[in-house]
Amino acid sequence: MQMTKDQAYAVNISGTNAIVSAGAGSGKTTVLKERVLRELLEGTSIDNLILLTFTKNAANEMKERIRKIISENEKVKSEAALLDNAYITTFDSFAQSIVKKYNYLLNIGKDFSIVDASIVKLETTKIIDEIFENYYKEANPLFEEFISNYCTKDDKKIREAIYNIYQKYTSIIDKEDFINNYSQKYFSKEFIENTFDKYEDIVFKTRDEIVELLDEINDETTDQKVVEENLSLTANFRGAMTYDELLYSPLETLKRSKTAYTDEAKELKEVLKEKKKELKE
Repeated sequence: MQMTKDQAYAVNISGTNAIVSAGAGSGKTTVLKERVLRELLEGTSIDNLILLTFTKNAANEMKERIRKIISENEKVKSEAALLDNAYITTFDSFAQSIVKKYNYLLNIGKDFSIVDASIVKLETTKIIDEIFENYYKEANPLFEEFISNYCTKDDKKIREAIYNIYQKYTSIIDKEDFINNYSQKYFSKEFIENTFDKYEDIVFKTRDEIVELLDEINDETTDQKVVEENLSLTANFRGAMTYDELLYSPLETLKRSKTAYTDEAKELKEVLKEKKKELKE
């Protein structure tokens, strides 16, 4: 195959970590299979390579593409017989195989299985329910204040929120450090200001995307009076410079017309409706 300079570099670099950042359809899989072929031609066995991806379908596709490219090369075609047992799999499957292989070091049985996520959720929810019921029975004053402050009709939403927080918490490696430094980090003036700045950036980025849509709609509007009225209706929204200005300058509904908007404009108005909803949220 004819590769670009960057692709060739990604195929041939060795002896160091390499991150290849590339979009869909840019030839990542092709680069990877050519890289595998290079390794095999240089004497590495497929048994000594690990190729991991996120889904079974992607892993199977990768395996078949590698099988094809090495089967067509006389020098390494014998490696094709080893492919079915090679580590070309998902991250999860590879991690599971390592745990099974070294189960005795982890003090767990070799016949372990992976519990279904729905069962984990069910059991976790049960535990949260038990904790809530115990606090209700104790009439714990801090708990009652908590419920009073954060619940309206019932405590369903707060239980769901606690479950979601717990899910995020399980992904943290050093949980003790996270808890010990939580207040210092997340309640600092600097963190809070940075959070609001990021939030404001998201809001105004969405506003700017809406303004682009409005301009495209105007370009596809055949009646100049309708265009001018739409510009007038959206002037405050377009000109808002601060969060408060934007908050109190909601986007007005565009001028209705049966004839002024082209089919393209009508499609853009549907996109605009979704963007407006996104901004409101």
